[in-house]
Amino acid sequence: LLAQEGVFLELAFLISQEICKLDPVDSPDPPSRGGNTRQHVVDLVKKRGYLLPFTCSPKALESTQNRQAVLYQMLVDLETVRLMTGQQLRDELDIAVDHSLFMKEVEPMVSALARATKAKQGGDSVDLVMTIASGSLTPAQNTDLLLPSWELTDKQVQAVNDLVIAMNKEYSVRREVLTRRLDVTIQAFLKSQKAEKQMEEVTKIIARVTDWRDSLADAHVS
Repeated sequence: LLAQEGVFLELAFLISQEICKLDPVDSPDPPSRGGNTRQHVVDLVKKRGYLLPFTCSPKALESTQNRQAVLYQMLVDLETVRLMTGQQLRDELDIAVDHSLFMKEVEPMVSALARATKAKQGGDSVDLVMTIASGSLTPAQNTDLLLPSWELTDKQVQAVNDLVIAMNKEYSVRREVLTRRLDVTIQAFLKSQKAEKQMEEVTKIIARVTDWRDSLADAHVS
């Protein structure tokens, strides 16, 4: 929902404004009302050195998935800047959400899922999602749960595979954000005066945590 274009632009404007004011040295000038927010986000990404799986541009930000990836990076950056400066400019955000635009964006994906699962279409996307969630595919005579057979056409299989790929990308982005948040948390601990007195023990704990993080494999939907 936050990656919906109307919501994303307003949220990106407010987050960017705070980042630029708290850390002006490594940021572009703060955005201004009436300006090109999408272009400002692109400038912020380049100036702050965000690592993204795509080249950030105004055109690239037309993708909901790309907007989501940028938003995650901005939120992690905002938390980092607040920790490093010991300041924050606002405690809450009040953003108007146009649910009709959001439903318009997710409708193609929901329809594709409905066609792939042979769910009865009709009504709005919310009803359709509930229909899919409450129903099930009809398996063929093969009752092997480890290798079931489904009566799907090649086109339907491709639709399901496309959804699997999209979900795997989503999980990859979430995993990256969580590991970045872990790094931010570790940095916050190292800034503590108590940590300085027990640096040897803290270093051992951090080493174990980072070893665990590096040993994790990517989660995949299959």
